[in-house]
Amino acid sequence: MKRRFVSCLPFFMLVVATAASAAEPLAEQVTIYRDNFGMPHIVGKTEEATFFGYGYAQAEDHLESMMLQYRDAQGRRAEIQGFAALGDGYLDFIPYMFQKAKAKICAALNLRSIGA
Repeated sequence: MKRRFVSCLPFFMLVVATAASAAEPLAEQVTIYRDNFGMPHIVGKTEEATFFGYGYAQAEDHLESMMLQYRDAQGRRAEIQGFAALGDGYLDFIPYMFQKAKAKICAALNLRSIGA
């Protein structure tokens, strides 16, 4: 897993650098103020710049949960959180198929049940 991540690292760095250079004009048009309670107040010159600032503030505050939700949508949360997270995510919307798959995994691994 680490080897695959390290081999993809240069690609991700290139994507981030490209996105950062494309976002610079918007970043120069928006200001994010935080009050004493940590609440972001976003002031932008254009509507597009203001929404860019909103997304940036959201990412500052909630990046971990946003990334977990992204993995949930893909049905790949267990890759990050391990075997105990198997069953969290989109499969919960398909109860019969999920229970059948869960039973097969438990039988193959000689376990009573999966999860906490």
